[in-house]
Amino acid sequence: FGSSCCLSLIHCFPSFVGPMLRASFCRAAAAASPFGSIPVLKLADIRAALATGAGNLFPTIDAAFGPTGPGAVWIVGDDSFSSKVRRLRTQFLPKAKELALQPDDVCARLADPDSIITGLAKGIEATDVAKTSFYYHPVGDEPGNHLPSHQGFDKFWHSPNRFPSEEEMPGFKEASREAAQFVVSTGHELAQLMELRLQQVEGYKQGSLSNATEMTPGANHKARLICYHPYQNEEERTKSKGMWGAAHLDTGSLTGLLPGVFIDDSNTVVPNPDAHSGLYVVDRQGNEARVQPPAESDALLYQIGETLQIVSGGEMQATPHLIKGPEKADPTFPTRCALAVFMQPHPMDELHIPSSISPEQMASRTADRFLPPEWPTMEFRVAEMRKQGLIGDDKPLTFGAHGAVTFSNLKAQE
Repeated sequence: FGSSCCLSLIHCFPSFVGPMLRASFCRAAAAASPFGSIPVLKLADIRAALATGAGNLFPTIDAAFGPTGPGAVWIVGDDSFSSKVRRLRTQFLPKAKELALQPDDVCARLADPDSIITGLAKGIEATDVAKTSFYYHPVGDEPGNHLPSHQGFDKFWHSPNRFPSEEEMPGFKEASREAAQFVVSTGHELAQLMELRLQQVEGYKQGSLSNATEMTPGANHKARLICYHPYQNEEERTKSKGMWGAAHLDTGSLTGLLPGVFIDDSNTVVPNPDAHSGLYVVDRQGNEARVQPPAESDALLYQIGETLQIVSGGEMQATPHLIKGPEKADPTFPTRCALAVFMQPHPMDELHIPSSISPEQMASRTADRFLPPEWPTMEFRVAEMRKQGLIGDDKPLTFGAHGAVTFSNLKAQE
């Protein structure tokens, strides 16, 4: 699986972006999205439900992640939680711009020649003319030293972190860890609640989600600090088709997002000056809905990937999402900075499809069947994995095998 990345279908594999940007998949919505706004959960309510095992929050989980939901949920908390979200957004996220503007020799040292999902990534993505990414493990600098016994070292996945020195960016490493660990720890609490709901799915393998979201040095999580630069001219905007991040599905279990902020030339956080730009989710008919935070609340956003879709037997659904850039090229447009943390299994980890159904039955329940035929459906990919001998009666599906077939299929469609 080596060079294949399961963070998302575009974050690490720019050559696969083309087919995902077809008009039939990401056409503009003529009407409001049928699933409306993204549901909201209070962290205190999640903790209460975990303490008692109560199912009173299951309807919200279903509304967020079920076959007709947006595939996402907002988490809000008390004053301390809100204050922390606000502080990290206004004080940590702007460091993405500072990092992107480091001298060339520093940027070169922070890039990993063996892994585009470790360190600084510039000039390797289809829309990279307007994007800089910094990837790191949220817990330890040497993830390869803490691998489970069944997972061998893979330099693509397990390379050491590459932070700038304290002299180059004082406090950056500490702030990066704090932000990513906050997102993971909150996400793990959400995952445990979702696990309670998944226990109602016949044949669900207990721990498939909660184990994949634990915050340990041996986890396979990746944090991605992203800086979306303004388009310098219309040529740049045309090259990226106006997308800061092209439409895609995450392939991991759970993705946590510290919502983006806009930074002007004086490095001040400012309101988004373009109502068109920002994060969107795409419904089952291809209509786009812009993601709006809960009114007057500081929140974290969580969305699910295809791994959870698989292990839930299609009970919970991943949803395509994208980042739109400004409608017009303007070098003075504010820079957008955000943090995404991908919580996911290791490549050799088994994706336990519920024992009550076959892989084909799981695939037939998947909501991607409502998308246009250009999208590689789960049914198609399961058939391909059967053909290639990647799954069978004595060969379980792994995270790595699913990713490899997904990416090779997308490449074939170019």
